[in-house]
Amino acid sequence: MAELLPISGCDETDRELDLIFVHGLNGNGYTTWQKDNDPNNFWPRWLGEDHPNIGVWSLEYEVSASDWNGHSMPLYNRARNSLELFDLKNIGHRSIGFVCHSLGGLLVKEILKLANESNYGSWKPVAEQTRFIVFLSTPHSGANMANWINYIGKLLRTSVSVHELEANNPQLLELNNWYRSNAERLKIKTYVFFENLPTHDILVVNEASADPGITGVHPIPLDADHSTICKLDKKSGHVYERISQLLNETLSSIKKINSTSLSNTPVQEKTNPNFNPYHASSNHAFPGSLKLAFCERLGHSWRELADILEIRPSEQARFQQGLEPKAIWEWLEQRKRLTELPSALRRIDRHDLAEEFDRSRPN
Repeated sequence: MAELLPISGCDETDRELDLIFVHGLNGNGYTTWQKDNDPNNFWPRWLGEDHPNIGVWSLEYEVSASDWNGHSMPLYNRARNSLELFDLKNIGHRSIGFVCHSLGGLLVKEILKLANESNYGSWKPVAEQTRFIVFLSTPHSGANMANWINYIGKLLRTSVSVHELEANNPQLLELNNWYRSNAERLKIKTYVFFENLPTHDILVVNEASADPGITGVHPIPLDADHSTICKLDKKSGHVYERISQLLNETLSSIKKINSTSLSNTPVQEKTNPNFNPYHASSNHAFPGSLKLAFCERLGHSWRELADILEIRPSEQARFQQGLEPKAIWEWLEQRKRLTELPSALRRIDRHDLAEEFDRSRPN
């Protein structure tokens, strides 16, 4: 049974980011990330300790070598299953980062593709809120898939379905083409690492297979095999330091948005505990805390919302990149039209944000 395991900081409602670890074939939500199966070497928890304002999760699901043969949940269904778990844990209400090992990276790409194309208001934010993905030996292109299949065969000591994993498998090619075409649009930072040591005399995922083909993304070789590349025993090194850097950059960006939004909150709302925004002018119809939530979570829905609100393309073009939700809020604020936001959000299936507005209304 699939489960989203809370590792660190997941009960903190004011956390600023959710970091999700996703294991691969024959993996486990804990042991995949433990050096020598030692709980003290469980490095996802170290990241939570180093960054107390994030939530760290580990997605655990059934994906044995024989199941990948088609007898277990297909990738598309597993992505749907995972998105439902995310919804139950309110994943998508804040920024997201993913760390994936092997086939876990394919699952994450399928999750993002499904979320991006979904009409479910609670699923779409998962794609829009994803800030970065770190892939560890994920076979993106299938260029070296023959070695992957040989590796699986040695694990099973039997044959496996070449159909699912062959180099020209249409599903894998389509999935990688989608990610390659959309990662930049979704503003997802992508980092790729691959093994430089063989497993059972096989280099399971080589540089060609690990390369998603995104301009500016360069696969980095590590002194590890396919199994140990995700098992760290110290905080120094490429993977841990890169993830820490990504967390720091993302959290810094969030603080910049928050401070900018707060600077525009009316003074009487900040200082007067009895201030009721709904008794003020329509220009201040919603509290500053709601503005923060709107700016953090609207994500790439901003363009669709701007069109619904009939903001001219020439005006949209003047929005500062990365701060478009804030620009929309201020555009409405200047025109005393903030009260239109809840209905407009529902029209673009962002019911999650519309409900935030409803909850902010006084009883």
